[in-house]
Amino acid sequence: MIFETFSKLEEKIQQAIDTILL
Repeated sequence: MIFETFSKLEEKIQQAIDTILL
């Protein structure tokens, strides 16, 4: 469960990075 939560958090972080780069 913890890993799944971390995976979702990582996805949001990746989206944030993409937004900053764009």
